[in-house]
Amino acid sequence: MIAIMSSGSNTSSNATLSFACCVMTAAFTSSNISYDWETDKKARRQIPDFYGFVPDNAKGKLKVFLSLSFLSAFKLLSSALTCVLLQVRGGMALVAQFLGGELPLFYVVKALRRDLWYWFPLYSYSGRVRSALIRLIGRSSAIGRPLSSCSTQIR
Repeated sequence: MIAIMSSGSNTSSNATLSFACCVMTAAFTSSNISYDWETDKKARRQIPDFYGFVPDNAKGKLKVFLSLSFLSAFKLLSSALTCVLLQVRGGMALVAQFLGGELPLFYVVKALRRDLWYWFPLYSYSGRVRSALIRLIGRSSAIGRPLSSCSTQIR
């Protein structure tokens, strides 16, 4: 995305198409994972109160899947654009500050919602440490993805 934005009007249509395909692929993959997780029959039977944002009719399912895809693509594009603009403005140090600030904010929101505990039931001190580490690793890889997953070089 940096290469596309810095080239101005010299951007080839292949580079733009490649970036768009990359964004749509990531959005589709993310949406598909959420959709499959939501529609798992075994999990719905075990915890029916947790699941339920996908309706039973085909039109509703399509609306939900397209909404998930659009929101995933928008999140990816907005994160990538933010990182590119910060990199152009202040270098990678500013990008690192932004990403370093987003992670503690994520933890604060999770703590306020009482959702900091990860899914596996370990209730000792080691469970808390493991839960925090898994959240940190998962969120760190999710934050870094927009920078590295769709790199397009313009020749």
